[in-house]
Amino acid sequence: MFLPGFVGRLFREFGIVVAGAVLVSAFVSLTLTPVLSVKLTRSNHKHSWFYNVTEPFFVGMEKGYARWLKYFLQVRWVAFIIIVVSIGTAALIGFNIQQELAPQEDRNQVRINPTGAEGTSYDYMDRYIEKLTKFVLDSVPEYRTVVSNTALRGGSPNSGSVKVNLKDKSLRNRSQEEIAEYITSYLPMFSEGRAFVSQEATIAVNRRSGQPVQFVIQNNDFEKLKEALPRMEEAARNSDVLQNVDVNLKFNKPELLVKINRLKATQLGVSVQDISQTLQLAFSNLRFGYFMKAGKQYQVMGQVTRLNRDDPDDLKKTLCAHDLWRIDFY
Repeated sequence: MFLPGFVGRLFREFGIVVAGAVLVSAFVSLTLTPVLSVKLTRSNHKHSWFYNVTEPFFVGMEKGYARWLKYFLQVRWVAFIIIVVSIGTAALIGFNIQQELAPQEDRNQVRINPTGAEGTSYDYMDRYIEKLTKFVLDSVPEYRTVVSNTALRGGSPNSGSVKVNLKDKSLRNRSQEEIAEYITSYLPMFSEGRAFVSQEATIAVNRRSGQPVQFVIQNNDFEKLKEALPRMEEAARNSDVLQNVDVNLKFNKPELLVKINRLKATQLGVSVQDISQTLQLAFSNLRFGYFMKAGKQYQVMGQVTRLNRDDPDDLKKTLCAHDLWRIDFY
C-alpha cells in the first residue's frame, strides 16, 4: 500500500482491501469466535429452522458430486484430453489477444503540449498558443471549456499548454480518443513550433505533467554528454514504439557573444562592470520591485522598448549611464 511509483499506484486498492480483511479477521478471532465456540459446543445443541431448511440442498449437492466423480473415474483418460485442449486454447487466446495494461479511459479531457524553438520569445509563443486555441474553438464542437497557458508556472517562455475540457461522453458523438487523433492530424499545419496531444493515463502515478517513459544519461564529462545526447534522441525518434520525444538539455539555445573593446572603454573612462550593468538593465527584463494599485500587486520590470531591442545592432545604440557616452561593441 505504501509502495512508490507505478507499482504502488497499481496495487494500492488491493493493499487497502487486504489490510482491511486482516483487521476484520483479527476482530472476529478475538471477539466473536470465542463466543461462538462456547455457544456451538453445548451438549444439548439443536439445529435451527434455517439449518433444517437448507441442509437437504447441500446434502443433495454432495451426493451429486460423488455420483459424477464416480462416473468420471471410469473414463479418467479424458482428463488428459481436457488438459491439452485447455492449454492449447489458452495459448491461442494469449498470442492473439491485444495486450494492454489498462484501456484508455474517457475522462472528458485532452491536453495540447506545444513547444517552440530554443530562444523563442514569450510574445511569439503566446501567438502560437493563441492559434492553437482558436483552432480548437473552431474545429472541436465537443469542447466545454478551453484553457491556455504560456510559460506555465513560470517555466520556459518557449513552452505552454492548451487544456481542452470536453462535454460528457453521453452528449457527444466522438470519443476522447477520436478527438485527440483528430487534433493530432492537424497539428503539423502549425509550423511555429512542435506540439503533441496527451491524454491522462488511466492509472496516473501523479498529476504533474511529464513524459511517462524517461531515460537518464549521466557522465562526468559534459562534452561526452553533448556528443551522446543527439544520438540517443535520434534513436528514440526512429523508434516505432516511442513518440513525442524531447530532451531537457538543449545545446541549440541561441546566444549573442559580446566582445568589449577594453582599450576604447578605458579611454572613455568606462569599466566592464558599468557596461555589463547597462546591458542587464536594458535587455534582461530585470525586476526592480513591486507596486500596489487597486488592491493588486504588480511587478516593476526594467527593459527598453521592443522597437529598440529587436535587432542585434541595437547594442551599438546603447548608452552607458556612467558618463552618458555611447559605447560601441565589436
